[in-house]
Amino acid sequence: MKGKIVLLLGVVLVIILLIWYGYSLSSDDFDITSSDFAIENTSSVTQYYITSDTDTIILDKEQGVWRLLGTELYVEEKNIAMINNLLPLLVIEAPIEYKYSAAIGRGDMKAFKNVVVKSGDDIVRLYRFYNSGTDIFVDVDNKEAPCYLKIAGVSGSFSDLFSLDKRYWLSNVVFLLSPEYITEMDVYYYDNDLESFKLKRRPDGQFVVSKDREEFVIVANKDKLYSFLSFASRLRYKSIKRDNSFEEDNKSQLLARVHLKAKKEHIIKVYKKLGKSGDEDLFNAYVVYNNDDKVYEVPYLSLDKFLKEYSYFK
Repeated sequence: MKGKIVLLLGVVLVIILLIWYGYSLSSDDFDITSSDFAIENTSSVTQYYITSDTDTIILDKEQGVWRLLGTELYVEEKNIAMINNLLPLLVIEAPIEYKYSAAIGRGDMKAFKNVVVKSGDDIVRLYRFYNSGTDIFVDVDNKEAPCYLKIAGVSGSFSDLFSLDKRYWLSNVVFLLSPEYITEMDVYYYDNDLESFKLKRRPDGQFVVSKDREEFVIVANKDKLYSFLSFASRLRYKSIKRDNSFEEDNKSQLLARVHLKAKKEHIIKVYKKLGKSGDEDLFNAYVVYNNDDKVYEVPYLSLDKFLKEYSYFK
């Protein structure tokens, strides 16, 4: 009887030691905290490099504007803002179970998604995402200490922030700039030349405005100026059509021409949109950007914020 008790105690002790050893491998051996996973300040982040075995998405920031790297395609601002706003809130929910650590160590479990976060040429964070079949856990900076993570106060998986679907990232904007990089703007109205104007940033940072044949004067209302620059830095569209002959066929419908300078020149031409009966659409207009073969249908609500008149600045 005594021998059986000793054997039973021995079995219990082994089980306790195995449990302790498993948890120690998944947590105590790795001196990591939530701060190792979170990024406290994302303002300096300039690139998110998202990869899987089959897909790659590179979100790149240049002069304050996010694009898909190597293209002229803009990234939807709310989607990139979601990442930047939520990364500081990332916390560890729990270390992973030993069986998953062992599977990764043996090479039986591979990451299904990798995300490199960069600031210029420097790597800020490297995330590796694993799927157990029921849950997703993450390793960071090759620490070999994967954890279950959560975003404080937010439901949903951390992995979902980094979609590999190109369509998820695309924005419906004709063009997008960061307002602080706008240096000049020339707006000409074909049906109202008196309200046409030129806007220019001086070396001291102040903006001056003029009509075509008048001297430049300092913009009197700075609040209106900065509101205008914010709206003038982007233009959203409803739909796109392609028509190489559009400009030639619609010369008489040209309403305004905008020449905007930042890092490069941006030329926006606004045309009336006419129905089949020849009636003007009072809610939408057509826009041609940089003489491209794409024609954008743009709501007047967007254009009204974008196309101000000279008297607006006084």
